[in-house]
Amino acid sequence: FLDQEVTPRFPDGLTVFDAYGQWRFRGETSPQRQRSRVLVILHEDTPRRRADIEAIRRAWKQATRHQSVLWSQQPATVSF
Repeated sequence: FLDQEVTPRFPDGLTVFDAYGQWRFRGETSPQRQRSRVLVILHEDTPRRRADIEAIRRAWKQATRHQSVLWSQQPATVSF
């Protein structure tokens, strides 16, 4: 997935964390616990970059049949 969907859109770099979480699917009474991934991408705040993120989210939902993919964004000042 990273090679096909993420890296072509953000070739300058990214970070992936293995995580563990829980999510209550629609229609379920209790949350399902599952392994998950956290993808961190530092990028410009432009319409193109936001569209790239949304395309990645849609592709992940389609590939995994997940109902939801969290997207959290916040301004950051970074230096390399």
